[in-house]
Amino acid sequence: MGKQQQTLLPSSSSDLELPNSFADFFINKVVTIRDGLRDQNIVKGDNMAFLQADVEFTDIVNASFDEKIVPSDFKQAFVRPLLKKPGFDSEIYKNYRPVSNLPFISKTLEKVVDKRLDVHLDSNSLCDPLQSAYRPRHSTETTLARVHHDINEALDKQSSVVLVLLDLSAAFNVIDHRILLEHLSFAYGITGCALKWIKSYSTDRHQRVVIGTTTSKKCHLKFGVPQDSVLGPKLYCLYLKPIVKYVVVMA
Repeated sequence: MGKQQQTLLPSSSSDLELPNSFADFFINKVVTIRDGLRDQNIVKGDNMAFLQADVEFTDIVNASFDEKIVPSDFKQAFVRPLLKKPGFDSEIYKNYRPVSNLPFISKTLEKVVDKRLDVHLDSNSLCDPLQSAYRPRHSTETTLARVHHDINEALDKQSSVVLVLLDLSAAFNVIDHRILLEHLSFAYGITGCALKWIKSYSTDRHQRVVIGTTTSKKCHLKFGVPQDSVLGPKLYCLYLKPIVKYVVVMA
């Protein structure tokens, strides 16, 4: 058997220095992106030792919904830095992407909420017809089919076609929680206990960087929805709906 390839990481003077440096870098990266926005009004493992074996998961779910609170241990992510591409300079921090891991039981709880959210959106016709990401029976193929259809239709009418592709920097990480909650309330009718639960889920989250057996200090996340989560991508899509409306009007 061949030797296992060693993960490339920047040099450091101690085991703890590197995780802490990455923790500061990933947080400061988000802050820098947020500060650069022209108008902010626009839009390791499971630490579940406290759970006893005889506690039913349904009790945990029901208690979370009854109290409108997501336990703090469910909201802590463990992040591992991964070099974006082979050959990138391993000494430069911006060449790394944070790979996040959330507690398994947290994602299981999210799936329950995700199912209920799907029912609410579908039954009230709140899903955007142009959205293909993170929707049942939709994929990149439905997006390509729509784009292909629109291009051919325009060409048949002797019209010009312009395709604009947008890449949002650290998209999941810069979501403003206040704006997100306002969108959910006014645009999607999510209020009361459901909105309070989502507020608890979205806010007061933390992350630690893990390198080998060393874990960094805890860092508070002021913005964004969690990566490696079930609800994060869906909340991100709901957050962007005003942009979709603008595109439809301009088109």
